Amino acid sequence: MVSTGEEIVCRLHRAALTPWQTQQVPAHSAGMTSTGMSFSSSYPGSHQPAPTTKLKIRDGAYIAPLDPAQPTWRLKQQVTRARCEAALHCSRTDAVLSHEAAAHIHGLPLWEAEPDITTVQRRTPHRVTYAYPVVDYPSASPADERPDAAQIRPGRRTVHRRRVQHLEDHEVVVIDGLRVTALQRTVIDCALDLHPRDALVVVDGYLRRCALASGSEDPESPRFRRAEKKARSELRACLARHRARRGRRRAETILEHASARSESPLESALRWVILQAGFPPPVLQLRVTGDRGYYRVDIAWPALAIFVEADGLMKYEARDGRVLAQEKMREDDLRRLGTVLRFVWREVAAVEPVVDALMQVFPDKIVANLHPVPGLLP
Repeated sequence: MVSTGEEIVCRLHRAALTPWQTQQVPAHSAGMTSTGMSFSSSYPGSHQPAPTTKLKIRDGAYIAPLDPAQPTWRLKQQVTRARCEAALHCSRTDAVLSHEAAAHIHGLPLWEAEPDITTVQRRTPHRVTYAYPVVDYPSASPADERPDAAQIRPGRRTVHRRRVQHLEDHEVVVIDGLRVTALQRTVIDCALDLHPRDALVVVDGYLRRCALASGSEDPESPRFRRAEKKARSELRACLARHRARRGRRRAETILEHASARSESPLESALRWVILQAGFPPPVLQLRVTGDRGYYRVDIAWPALAIFVEADGLMKYEARDGRVLAQEKMREDDLRRLGTVLRFVWREVAAVEPVVDALMQVFPDKIVANLHPVPGLLP
């Protein structure tokens, strides 16, 4: 935490100020710590000028400048955390982080690296939305076009949305000083209200966390499968308590198609593209035996010998020649067994490149009879 004589440095410990009874929950991620937020005279009670050497998060809220040595994804996590803190600070005392913001604090995966921030409260807010300033990110990642040169890339334009909703006492918890909706309530809110792709990413991540908590990482093991089944059942029971809310049918569809086998947001989003386009449901993390051993394929249709990989590029950041060589051998093995397609973030986000590529390799009979899943359509 950085402080000077010209700033007021504030941590958010607001649980005692609100009428809700909350429980303290340990942070799931080691990175869930205070950002050292500084508030200027834009807020009541402060008589300090706005700092000139800080990064502006929103009116009157600042953090230390971003470290260009850090990967962009980590910097975006830092900014998102700061936006969550600022949203609670400037909202009514009973405000609670929900939806993507709560998912971020709980450590669940998100499709958007910079999600919108949503808070819920009991009374109608004076101002419903607030547009955050766009943050420029310094980048020197190996995934950039010129890895040896730092670049500045503008981030996503995000907003703070305030909702009026009723929360039971057990649906509000405190994580590292931040008031957020409880884990299952957070997942259900996302399933009900987010874009189906974004919701599937969150629900997949929750199911996977529960399955891994069983002590097994093998998706074929009975413990893994029992834990996933139990988590899905609990989510359905939670959803049943929200019969009057819009989006319930879509949420039910998302819970039906969600899977603990999905290992990353990119895999979840890629599966959403496949299902909403009407292709047959694939097998996830299929074990395939090749000439050099066995592998797990992200997405596959074994009867058609079609294998799809979600290529997030994270595994290449170290630029280790051994990693690249092993991946090349793995690719060669898979291509001897069938057709291999690889998709990166940009292609999955665009949707059409994935659908077009799949249409080229699927039999004409299947392509002519695609059946999109209605509950997954955007």
